[in-house]
Amino acid sequence: MEIRACEESGEEETVFCPACGSGDLEPVHQESATGAPSWGMMTRLAVKCSRCGDEAQLSWPGRVRFIFVRQAESA
Repeated sequence: MEIRACEESGEEETVFCPACGSGDLEPVHQESATGAPSWGMMTRLAVKCSRCGDEAQLSWPGRVRFIFVRQAESA
């Protein structure tokens, strides 16, 4: 899954794994999570890299809108 982040006054950017640089990330739901990924404005995001398996807590100074893009399976 590709995750894009857009700060309130900025441009949309793709989120990458801090360990390996992959853009293939999955959101990690934690106790405080409210359910399925959405367009909610947040300042932090927990992710797990599908390539290297690293889990990371990412944060931004301001509120960020996250866009979750499921990638199509290759045939």
